[in-house]
Amino acid sequence: MMSPVSHLFLNTGSHTVPFSLSDFCQAAQHQRTPFNLEKFIDYRTPQLEGSDTRPEALMHIDKCIQRNISKLNLSNYNIKAITELETTLREKNNLPDSCSVMLGSGINTFLEELSLAFAKGRSVLLPEFDYFLFGITLEKLGIQSNKFKLTNGGHWDTADALAKLQEHDPAITLLSTPNNPTSRTAPVEFIETLATHTNGLVVIDEVYHLFADDPHVLCRLLETHENLVLMRSMSKAGFAATGFGYITGNTKIISCLRQLKGGTTISPLNVAAGKALIENHDLLAAHVKSCCQWRDHVKNSIEQHTALSCLPSETDFLLIETPAGQADAFTTHLIEAGIPCISYAPMPQLTDCIRVMPSSISDAITLCHFLQKLNDLAEGVLQKT
Repeated sequence: MMSPVSHLFLNTGSHTVPFSLSDFCQAAQHQRTPFNLEKFIDYRTPQLEGSDTRPEALMHIDKCIQRNISKLNLSNYNIKAITELETTLREKNNLPDSCSVMLGSGINTFLEELSLAFAKGRSVLLPEFDYFLFGITLEKLGIQSNKFKLTNGGHWDTADALAKLQEHDPAITLLSTPNNPTSRTAPVEFIETLATHTNGLVVIDEVYHLFADDPHVLCRLLETHENLVLMRSMSKAGFAATGFGYITGNTKIISCLRQLKGGTTISPLNVAAGKALIENHDLLAAHVKSCCQWRDHVKNSIEQHTALSCLPSETDFLLIETPAGQADAFTTHLIEAGIPCISYAPMPQLTDCIRVMPSSISDAITLCHFLQKLNDLAEGVLQKT
C-alpha cells in the first residue's frame, strides 16, 4: 500500500528526491515579479488606514452598505440581485443595446480574466508608464507585454503606439484614463485611433472616471467600437474595501468572460455594497465633485502663489513641476514637513515632477503651510543658482 506521504517524493529515474517545501517556495520567489509586497504594504498602510474624519456623505453610504449586508442570506449567490444591478448600471450609463455589463471584484481581477480569455499565447500592449500592477499581473499570468512611448509631459505617443500595434499585433491594448501615474486623460481621438487600428481589444481602466471632466465620454464610443472594453471600480471614490467593480463592452465579449467565470461573477457581500453605491450614486458623485473642486483650488493656489506650475489633472492627485533636478529634494523636504509626497525623478518624461494628494492638504491653514514650504524650497533653488 502506498504511503500517505509518498506523493511528496519526486521520482527522477535513478533517484527518489524528497519534496522540499523551502526549495519549492524559493523557486517560486525567483520566478515571480521583483515587486516587493512588504515595502508596498508599509508605504500604503498609512494611506489605507488613515485616521482622517470620513466625510458625511461617505458615512451615509457606509450605513446603507451595512444595512444591505445585514439582510443577506449568505447561503446563496442571489443571481437575481446581480442581474438587477447589472441592468441598473446599463441604464445609468446609457449603454447601447449591443453592450452588456458584468459585475466583478475590481480592475486587476478583470484584467486577469480578460487576459486569460483573449491573450493567452499572444501579447498585451500598454504605455511605458501606467498603473504598476498591470505589468505585475501580466507577468504573473505569463503573458508577454510590449510598451509604447510617452512624450515629455506624459502625453501618449500616437505614432509609436500605432507602430507597436503593427509590429506586435496584440490581443489587448491596455491603458488607464484618467491616468495613473500621469494624472492626464487620454484624448478621445487617441482611444478611437487605437480601436480603429488594432485587431484586438482596447481595454480601458476607468477607475478614476468619476474624477474626469466627462465621466461618460468613453461609454459613448461603445456603440461605434465593438472592440472597446471599459473597466470600473469605486476604489478611488472612497470605497476600495468593498471590492466592487464592473466591466462593460460588447455582449459577445462579456459573454466570453461569463463563460470563463462559470456563471458566478461576484460575492453577495460585494453585491450588497455595490447596490448601496449605485443607489447613492448621485451622493457619491457630488462628494467626488467636491474633491475635484478642492484639487483645482489647490492647483490654482500653487500656480498663483508660487513660481511652480502643475500638470492638468482629472484624478485625485496633482503633479507639481519643480525646478530641473529638484524632484527628490522637494520630496524629502515636504515629507519632513509632514506633507505626503512622491518623487517622479525615475520617470524620464516627468522627471522634475512631484506627486501630492490634495486630500492630505485638508484645510486652508494646511494649504498656506504647504504653499509657504513650496516657496521656501523654490527660493532656495534660485539662491543656489
